[in-house]
Amino acid sequence: ADVPSPVLILMGGKVSGLIAAGEYWRLLTPVMLHAGFFHLAVNVFTQCMFGIQLEREWGALQIAIIYIVAGFYGNVLSVLFNPEALSIGCSGAVFGLFGAQVAYILGMWRQLGDLQRKMLLLSLGVSFLFIFVFSSAVGVDVSAHLGGFIGGNVIGLGFFSHLWPDGGFWEQWGKYLAFGTTTATSL
Repeated sequence: ADVPSPVLILMGGKVSGLIAAGEYWRLLTPVMLHAGFFHLAVNVFTQCMFGIQLEREWGALQIAIIYIVAGFYGNVLSVLFNPEALSIGCSGAVFGLFGAQVAYILGMWRQLGDLQRKMLLLSLGVSFLFIFVFSSAVGVDVSAHLGGFIGGNVIGLGFFSHLWPDGGFWEQWGKYLAFGTTTATSL
């Protein structure tokens, strides 16, 4: 059975009016709440599908930072573009892992062989298809997904700016731009 809305509100669900009234912690707590077993199972499955391998490659600390930043940004965009919705769930944070993965791939692109590029494009294509199907379900907060993806992508560009080749602008300044943008827009 699904958790009733009043309980989700009491536990910290995203309620735009309460956030505007000063309950800013509600920009983070919805990431830990789920409407029921199926909602939780889909998010855990998706986290495992993307997150386990990324954690092995990037480390637990980077994954945690990306996850928290993306969850925060997902809820911020939800407040701005879907203010009437009671939003809960970690899918914005999971989309942030995907956004960071895109940043990582962009940084590594020139170093990859043709087969690796084709496999990554296929993987991204399947992932985008999965995301599109999942995001079109009734009751899904697409703005939280988009916010999470953007937040994860921006923080990922900061973490992976060293991968950009040739000592160019992004390699030298990307970390500062990404982390500065994330910090400034969080205030």
